[in-house]
Amino acid sequence: MALDINELKRIVPDLLQQAPGPSEEEPTQGATLEEIGKFETENQVSLSQDVVQWLTTANGIMRGPGAFTGVSGPMALGTEIAFSNYPQWKTKNWFPVSDDGCGNYFVSYPLEKRLGIRPVCFVDAQADPDRVSYLAASSVWHFLYFILSRELGDRRWPGDHAHVLEIDPDILLFSEIPMAGHAA
Repeated sequence: MALDINELKRIVPDLLQQAPGPSEEEPTQGATLEEIGKFETENQVSLSQDVVQWLTTANGIMRGPGAFTGVSGPMALGTEIAFSNYPQWKTKNWFPVSDDGCGNYFVSYPLEKRLGIRPVCFVDAQADPDRVSYLAASSVWHFLYFILSRELGDRRWPGDHAHVLEIDPDILLFSEIPMAGHAA
């Protein structure tokens, strides 16, 4: 059952509420378009349409194995740390969507095959912070679905290719990047 972006926009907020995280955390609050524009200008990066839509839904949140980054307020710290540790990511226009809790990142990768959508790729920062290791999802919304579902007990992503393709068939549009288990 392939899930399109509009379906995922309805599903992901519910998954966010179910996923483990600090109990004292405030409900998710999105960034404004003004805050996102300011972030892009100050960091000289451009965010894809799907990342902007995600950030207006939740401007960073402590869920999943690590944290989802933001562009303003306290959750911007994760983005600032990533850009401080890996300043070349700004030049490459990589946006760190999430860390994995172990020092690695999932980045929105500017290899545009569809207008406004960029795939999300895993970067093993300890091995090589300048190279993506594998393709995680065709969009930030598919990535969010996969990683939150994993946190809720569904362990099929990223290694079960049949499952990944069933949910996210557009991942095949980015064949120049290996999927998990097929890393170069």
